[in-house]
Amino acid sequence: MKKCRFVFIALLTALTCRDALAANNPPAKQEQLDQSLRIDFWYGGWEADYTKTAYEMMFSYRNLGNLHLYAGFGDSKQIYYDRSKVYAGGYYFFQDSSYIKSFVSQKTYDYPVNPVTRTVNPDSSSYHKEPKLEFELYHQFKENLRGRLSYEISRPTFFYDPNASVTNHKLGSELGIDTPIHGLHTKLYAAMLHDPDPNLTEIKGRNNSRTALGTATTTAVVYKNTFLYGGAVEYVRDMWEVEVKLLQNRDLDNSYNYSLLNKFIYRLDDKRYLQFDYLHDVFSNQSNYAGKTADVHLISYYQQYSQRLKFGFGAKRIAVPGRTDDTAFVFVQANTGLFLK
Repeated sequence: MKKCRFVFIALLTALTCRDALAANNPPAKQEQLDQSLRIDFWYGGWEADYTKTAYEMMFSYRNLGNLHLYAGFGDSKQIYYDRSKVYAGGYYFFQDSSYIKSFVSQKTYDYPVNPVTRTVNPDSSSYHKEPKLEFELYHQFKENLRGRLSYEISRPTFFYDPNASVTNHKLGSELGIDTPIHGLHTKLYAAMLHDPDPNLTEIKGRNNSRTALGTATTTAVVYKNTFLYGGAVEYVRDMWEVEVKLLQNRDLDNSYNYSLLNKFIYRLDDKRYLQFDYLHDVFSNQSNYAGKTADVHLISYYQQYSQRLKFGFGAKRIAVPGRTDDTAFVFVQANTGLFLK
């Protein structure tokens, strides 16, 4: 109840701050307001993933020259786990569209009760707390060529053994190429994750596959390297755009054989647009759902209501093996007009 009350108060604050703050600030141009302190608030399931319901509030500020800062917090309930997070980060633009990004976050995972056994049922090697540090370099090499490199290091603890932690490393890359056909863009993706192998790692107190007799007495971690590959094609026109993305092993945990992510945007005018997202996952042979599929359908509407206020809402259907969930979301973005130079 306290969490719902907080969400209601936060949403009400975001909705009313436009008028309350406008009374104390002189008129400003849109580009000036975009540089002021901005508040973004989401509630529901606004992404094309397995999130059933969530809330998130983010504060961002761009009026520091080449430096753009942001910070936020949130909580989400997905099909397979619950997660809370707090984060902060920033972009330093060393050219018009090229930047260096740094990001720090702390995520805490919990797991819903199994309705049959009435117990939580995460994998033995599932995480509890996960602090993470990320760096990213994005550069526009030419008008038709751009690239991205990223590195993440995290130190999660295990859900069943919170005294044991591991060090994970992730490398990611993206290459974007504009084709000679106007509006047609291509992207290539590759990533590598160095983290514990769930089939070989022993967790203290758990009956692991490698434990000969009974439960493991100590936690012993065996690492593995997992890889991701993929590509995307995007076609952009004046009033609409469409993107089709294909990723192999998109979560880098070998649970999916491949994933198809589709996005279609139709602009009603310069202030309103509709968006449709579709996610199709095919589970791998290493998954508990080997050979089965999952689908997410998400339809959204966004509108720039005024200089200071943008809002959106939508609905989502999540269909995974054995269950189907429907959810919705609302989104509010407020340019407060505060801290303008």
